[in-house]
Amino acid sequence: MSQELGELLSRAAATVEDMVDEGEVLVVSHYDADGLSSASVFITLLEDMGAPFHLRVVEQLYPRVVQEIDRLGYDNIVFLDMGSGYKPLLAKLRARRVLVVDHHLSLGDAGKVVELNPYLAGVDASREVSAAGTTYLLFKEILPERRGDVIHLALTGALGDRQDSGPRFSLIGINGEIAEEARRLGLVEYKVGLRLFGVSQRPLVRALANTFDPFLPGLTGNEAACFDFLRKIGINPMEDGKLRMYTSLSPEEVKRLATELIKYLLSRGVPLREAERIFGYNYLYLREPPGSPFHDLREYAYVLNALGRMDSYGTAIAVNKGYRGRYLVRTLETLKAYKKILSRLMKMIEEGMGRVERDGILLYILGDEAPPKLTGPLSSILVSTVNGAKVVGVAAPVDESHVKISLRRVNESLDIGGMLQEASQRLNAYGGGHPAAGGILIEKRKVQSLIEILVSGNGGGGQASNTGGQ
Repeated sequence: MSQELGELLSRAAATVEDMVDEGEVLVVSHYDADGLSSASVFITLLEDMGAPFHLRVVEQLYPRVVQEIDRLGYDNIVFLDMGSGYKPLLAKLRARRVLVVDHHLSLGDAGKVVELNPYLAGVDASREVSAAGTTYLLFKEILPERRGDVIHLALTGALGDRQDSGPRFSLIGINGEIAEEARRLGLVEYKVGLRLFGVSQRPLVRALANTFDPFLPGLTGNEAACFDFLRKIGINPMEDGKLRMYTSLSPEEVKRLATELIKYLLSRGVPLREAERIFGYNYLYLREPPGSPFHDLREYAYVLNALGRMDSYGTAIAVNKGYRGRYLVRTLETLKAYKKILSRLMKMIEEGMGRVERDGILLYILGDEAPPKLTGPLSSILVSTVNGAKVVGVAAPVDESHVKISLRRVNESLDIGGMLQEASQRLNAYGGGHPAAGGILIEKRKVQSLIEILVSGNGGGGQASNTGGQ
């Protein structure tokens, strides 16, 4: 750890201790896997320190949201996975102490805001550490003896933010160091293999059909097509009259399946980088059995994203805290509903609903049938299904006059967050994100102006800010 990051951690730890000494703390976090993992780590810290707290999960730090938070009258407020792009706004809060734990690019003067952000120590926090990882470092700074209780959530948050940007889709930088620490503690193991959803607990046909990251065009959501695909590549999907498990495959069959899946995805127009996502490092949480949806940390992250985007925040926090029983039942029910909605919306997109294409910008403008919180996962799936576009995105209405748009880059030379930050300034909107992904809340009448800005590339020189959501 660098001296600069160590100093940031020391200051943040002192701020937390001062907050605990004063009493109640308001924790405000984002609703995606990284935000929910961050929140779970931080409230575990507060519980162990004996501090009362309230948790509030929000989509973005729009001015009206900050005003609502201010009216609550808390003296101590912590923002997780958001805030670094809004420090001047947060500095106006009446709270005595404001702490931001974030990994988006830091913009503006801090004022009274104490900021823990690896970017301030020269770390590329869009690739090398998530908000959950940063929150974990703070947890370890204060309670190192308890780090084993939450270290897996640091990795879950990173995988949820698709920070597996190393060789064979491995975690790198601080994320990689945390993964190695978890391995030494005997809590996590990681190895290269096929990355199919629930591959350890479902028959191979169903694992293929349930895989959304990467999205498998023609296979995802279609068990019959998966059955036929396996037969065509010479792998018998049945054994002793039952659907065959992945664990029954021979090494040769595993290699054939991986090769044929990549060939299949390329034949469907999936970019090579996305097609190769089917094979890479798997991170397994050893406190959960192989049949659990929390055993594979990528699957865990997917589950948290589903819970967050379906407004099941309490269930997400509960399972992160280790509760199962009825919370597991709710999780599985919510996950099923989430996949059903995604499949329905992807079918609409595949049919061309709301399609707008202009000079490498591919945008799908959906109607009220699309919840705005699902524009992020839909745009991520689109990256796996298009070829030739530079930027893909999905828009959905937030109210009568505004839409939320989530964008993902296909061309890796682009900086989506920077483009959206620049567009926000020019169009009086709220947006930003990371180089690879971002989101913006914009008036409906300005969508065409946004497309013009994206096409011209005039926004590429801006810096990305924290939107709190993509």
